[in-house]
Amino acid sequence: MRVLIERRDDWGVRVLIKRRRKQGSRRRVGPRTPKDLADIVWPVRHDKWWNWNAAKGETKTAEELYKGFRIGSLEQARDVLEHVEEIAQTAVDRAAAADRRATTIAGTVAIAASLTIGGAGLVVDPQKITDPTIRRIFAAVLCVVTVAFIGSAIFALRALVATRGWNWSDPHEMPPGVPATRQRRIGMRAANRLSAFAFNWEVSDLKNRCVDRALQFLVVALVGIAVLSALLVVYAF
Repeated sequence: MRVLIERRDDWGVRVLIKRRRKQGSRRRVGPRTPKDLADIVWPVRHDKWWNWNAAKGETKTAEELYKGFRIGSLEQARDVLEHVEEIAQTAVDRAAAADRRATTIAGTVAIAASLTIGGAGLVVDPQKITDPTIRRIFAAVLCVVTVAFIGSAIFALRALVATRGWNWSDPHEMPPGVPATRQRRIGMRAANRLSAFAFNWEVSDLKNRCVDRALQFLVVALVGIAVLSALLVVYAF
């Protein structure tokens, strides 16, 4: 598991780095983390993990994050902000990649699902497939394929539509007229960006898990089409 920790670099700047540590009592997102059945069947957005305050049992506020930076100069504030922006961008990139994959899967489903219409014609017309056993098997496989296509489309669209919540840059992170030094204002902007990252990361994770489910359903549907093709070949010969 990767967590953000603080250290001072060779120039004395407090920076956030990623390091692995053992999981605590909170549930963490990841391929090796056990999930309950409900979350596997219908993925939901998990609670924010990053910036977690284990002592208080709650997520750190922007003010607490700012104090953790221990910024001592304007240059250090700029360095911290640059580093935090790089961290925050990872959630944006991850979500964008999931959206691209979901769009591709949704397009594939729309094209491939048209095959089920032709397959339904073979099932309902006894003159095309006269063997009742083959027709029943064909109908059962066609039903599985149709359900799989629907499931794939639902999860792909959920990744695109139902996960639109996002923490964008707040114009009030550096409000004008506040009696504060430029160093503090830049530091607070970094703290707000890091605070927003915690929510954005969980949204991006939910997008990816929905895309994973969509791909799994799509694979089942494609396998079903292969089985239907095999049945047609067997019947023809």
